Amino acid sequence: MSTFRFGEVLILPFSYTDLQSRKRRPAVVLVDAGDEDVLIAKITTKEYHSAFDLKLDHWSEAGLLAPSFVRLHKLLAVEKFHVIQRVGSLEPVDSERVKQAFRDMI
Repeated sequence: MSTFRFGEVLILPFSYTDLQSRKRRPAVVLVDAGDEDVLIAKITTKEYHSAFDLKLDHWSEAGLLAPSFVRLHKLLAVEKFHVIQRVGSLEPVDSERVKQAFRDMI
């Protein structure tokens, strides 16, 4: 079974909130407790303005193709076998910002 570290950027199929269709999207790992699931937060290129949306300053270094934002209130626990690809990891400065915002949120 794969293990993932906080801040790793993954590609996986996300269901839309209507649960009718899916799209491959990037996400960032928040928690891997060592079982078959991993807790992730959605990454998007669309800018939103909430306390839980964080701009990634080093998106390219994280393996992303365009300026991106982590949506910390858009969480999903997924089975690890759904992970399509690992594309990179957040740079330390972005990782710390995400970690602190996640702590603040919970």
